[in-house]
Amino acid sequence: MAKYRIIIKATQLTIPYEVSGTRTEIEGFYTTRYVKAKNQETAKTKVIGIFLKEKEIKSIINISKRRSSKKPEFEVDEIEKVSFFSNLFARKQGLIFFQNE
Repeated sequence: MAKYRIIIKATQLTIPYEVSGTRTEIEGFYTTRYVKAKNQETAKTKVIGIFLKEKEIKSIINISKRRSSKKPEFEVDEIEKVSFFSNLFARKQGLIFFQNE
């Protein structure tokens, strides 16, 4: 099995956010995950399934659903085959939020 680095893009979110007293909404994020799979197509399917089971991601989805009727969307933005040792000792990946402007 090969190992893949996958960048997931989440869109159609409505998450309240405040910076320096200014309220706004986060509308999406990017995150990176690693998965072992037979091929790229299997890796894409596998990583989204694992990703949507994460506690933090479930919380973000629930917050967004309470604030909006938009259905959150998740897609593989990039996929790359990497060496077995990639991300072996790294910490869990975070989220990079964005707003549509």
